[in-house]
Amino acid sequence: MVKIKDSILSLLPSGLATMILNSGYFFATSVVGMLISFVSFPLFVVLLSKEDFGILAFFTAMNNIIAQFSILSLTNYYIVRSRELPAPEKRQLLLNLMLFNFFWNLLLTAVGMVIVYLYFLTSATSIEYFPNVPIIFIILISNGIITFRLVDFRIEGRGKFFFFTEVAQVIGNVFFALLIVWIFKSGATGKLLGIAISNSIIAITLWFSMSREGTTRFSVSEVKRGLKEMMPLTLASFLHSTAPSADVIILERLNNLSGLGVYNVGKQVATFVITACTSVFQAFEPKFYEDFRNEPIRKSKNFRFFILTILVVVALYFIFSDLIIQVLTLGKFKDSLEYSNILVFQAMVLPVIQAIQVKFYILRKVKLIALINLFGSLVLLGLVFVLTSSMIYVGAAIAFVVSALIQLILILFSLIRQKNG
Repeated sequence: MVKIKDSILSLLPSGLATMILNSGYFFATSVVGMLISFVSFPLFVVLLSKEDFGILAFFTAMNNIIAQFSILSLTNYYIVRSRELPAPEKRQLLLNLMLFNFFWNLLLTAVGMVIVYLYFLTSATSIEYFPNVPIIFIILISNGIITFRLVDFRIEGRGKFFFFTEVAQVIGNVFFALLIVWIFKSGATGKLLGIAISNSIIAITLWFSMSREGTTRFSVSEVKRGLKEMMPLTLASFLHSTAPSADVIILERLNNLSGLGVYNVGKQVATFVITACTSVFQAFEPKFYEDFRNEPIRKSKNFRFFILTILVVVALYFIFSDLIIQVLTLGKFKDSLEYSNILVFQAMVLPVIQAIQVKFYILRKVKLIALINLFGSLVLLGLVFVLTSSMIYVGAAIAFVVSALIQLILILFSLIRQKNG
């Protein structure tokens, strides 16, 4: 029996228990966040007007655009570079990148507020510039600090710290937002202010709780190196990060909000499964950086076990998909099953792309990753335009899956061309 047990254990990747625990933390983070959002949304519906939701949608979109210029893909650089450094130098690298990001975001705030002000003047929008725009940039600055610390927790396999930070942020955002909106009747501005207060508290806490053992003065050399290496990825990320919203923008023109609502529910259900599989990738990611540096991906036990895990997750969804839709939507959005069953195929593709990209980050093939992401975004935009004109919501869902498959084929082809792929 002992020999059989040892034989079975030898087939599994080392540190499996830790990876499963971390995967549980990453997955639980997504689940808790979704549950809190689900519970809090009806409360905001009562406290906010339709106009308030319009204002929030506008500033959310604006924040997503500006955020592309905030991080500058330096988190990706930290993930790659930190694996090559001993602990003190790794802490120094993180400190340097975070300091640069903070002051860069201050400059971005000064320039961005002027640009947004000019936009408000020329567009003659009814949305108030002050204090909404300054609040948005406070959220941007605090999010920079939080993002770097979360990435550090993730690559170090510190799932518990990642979980508590993310949950604290979600709970804090909802608590302060509800409190300010309810007490001061401040609408969308109150919700934005609540998020800014919550994020600032968490960012300050994370900053002062950082270990600085072995660190010295700020050095710009690593920052310059990171900016140079990640520039192609930064340029491509703008389109890559905004393209997934194209379907909603195009479908909204049909003036069928009920149909769009059903489609969005299907998309959200599929996103839940995709998030689960992404959480599995995040748990395996530190091991991938160790394995792929020394051996081809196909020889990694961790990678094989990762593939098996996401296949099981997707298979479980399809087995219980009817029940899942029934429970999550209380039977009101049964039609969304048609869309979620298509979109969920991304859960088997996107995490695999992320895993393979680790190999190219190690090889410093950032331009290649950027080109594939850029091409995938262009394909997605083109397919959404073409397929929605004839197949409407089903066409939009198919566009996402086909785009993901094309990206997977391209990155697999690039991997085959590598000698140690």
